[in-house]
Amino acid sequence: MPIQGNISFRTHLLGRVEDFVAETGMQPLVTEKTIAHIVTALANYTEEGKHLSPELYLTTDIVGLLRFLPGSSSLKVGECPVSEQVPNIAVKHCAPLANRGWCIYVEFENGIAKYGVFRDALSPLAIPIQRAVLDRGTGDLKILRIHQSALACVELANHKGDWHIVFVSHKRESEPNPRQFVSDLAKAICSQVRVKLREATETVIERILTAGLQESHGTLVAVSRGDTMPKFIKDGRFFAEPVNFEQLVERAASGSEAERLRLLSYASVLEGMFGCDGIIIFNRRATVIGYNCFVSPTARSGPPAGGARKRAYEVLKQRLGHGLYAAFMRSQDGASEFTKLQ
Repeated sequence: MPIQGNISFRTHLLGRVEDFVAETGMQPLVTEKTIAHIVTALANYTEEGKHLSPELYLTTDIVGLLRFLPGSSSLKVGECPVSEQVPNIAVKHCAPLANRGWCIYVEFENGIAKYGVFRDALSPLAIPIQRAVLDRGTGDLKILRIHQSALACVELANHKGDWHIVFVSHKRESEPNPRQFVSDLAKAICSQVRVKLREATETVIERILTAGLQESHGTLVAVSRGDTMPKFIKDGRFFAEPVNFEQLVERAASGSEAERLRLLSYASVLEGMFGCDGIIIFNRRATVIGYNCFVSPTARSGPPAGGARKRAYEVLKQRLGHGLYAAFMRSQDGASEFTKLQ
């Protein structure tokens, strides 16, 4: 007798988030069905053919949320009765606005949901929103953050410290969080930054990496073991005066508005490099020393496997300890890999 029947990712997800939803305590807006709707919507969200990855916050008090973000701004877009579709409605109306630090919010009270966008202070040195709002605790304020951290990978986190990584793909449940690789890469890039500037520089670099990766169709990043370009990299765009983010952060921290704007402008240039082919090269002092760089397969690479980006990443891995300290890859389908010298 033939085996027949539909298989639904939605059914599996509903069962897995039941306890998470109960702990969040934000019914009737947040239910298992709400989570299923918005996760599948954000996993590969596009508007007019453009890929978008908005950051969504559901809360009972947007004013209370903004108190965690000094200098923040918000803009209400609309309101409607509370239902399981409200987050999707908010994303549909606000996703194109939620970029360069702006996030979507949905606030609900007495059966009415209000939605719009907000952002933290414009300072490039500000603590990232998710860290300021969730990692440090929120007291009685209820918050649920939903965000696509990579293609087909959605993060859920609430004010109780509960979280899930949802892979809407073939990935195993034991797969690492792609955002963790980005954090590890930022630490590698800043591993020789002066201690007094390291945390602030890591924050800036991680922000730039996150923004750049959201706009790219796949990326390779390498971290040189020394201060200069590794000798085995011959082909690329090399700066006569490398962009030193340690120095830019130090000057911005001095309080000068002009220096903060200078840091923002160089951050924008670095984000643009993620739209170029090839490898972006840093040293361990948070300095960009080249981009649009290429490597050739070696005899040790073996027969070609995967695409050109994957083959190049394998070459970079072989160079750890021989010119390189770390290497990172984000493929076009959102898969991430990171390795560094132990």
